[in-house]
Amino acid sequence: MIDIYLFKYSGEKESSKEFLKYALNESFSYNGEVEFLYGEKGKPYLKLNNDIYFNISHSGECLVIALSDSEIGIDIERVRDVNFDIAKRFFCKEEYEYISDDKEKFFNVWTMKESCVKYTGRGIADNFLNFSVVNTSTLRYSLKGCKFKQYFLENDYVISVCAGEDNFPEQIKIVEGII
Repeated sequence: MIDIYLFKYSGEKESSKEFLKYALNESFSYNGEVEFLYGEKGKPYLKLNNDIYFNISHSGECLVIALSDSEIGIDIERVRDVNFDIAKRFFCKEEYEYISDDKEKFFNVWTMKESCVKYTGRGIADNFLNFSVVNTSTLRYSLKGCKFKQYFLENDYVISVCAGEDNFPEQIKIVEGII
């Protein structure tokens, strides 16, 4: 089971913990305390419930939360101008060649890699270069036990989700004006 929530907010950013409480109640009828424990590389887990996994990301005025009954990773980015030297530093050769100075392709690759390292609980620095989400000239949606799904929003956002199984929802739940 995977649920994905997109929260749009304007003005002051509310606490991501408040958004998480809302999503946990909607998906799992969970009204308990939202306190965290952290893995070795800093990945947060719910302190009082080992059966619910979550991951959070934000960009611009959007915050996304992925909830699951197993490990999950998510990333959102607004497609914008980018310094492609970042790709030279963090992308494998085939990924760098694939993006070819195309900012949409850059953020497709970036969000997939970010969601993968968040899924595994490892950091960017020590393993972004250790795997590639590109196979020759196309994106891979399955890689070493990881499955990926991407969602594209009308206002130039890309969301990538990584999980162990391919049971992603067809649509994400968009929530506006709460909390």
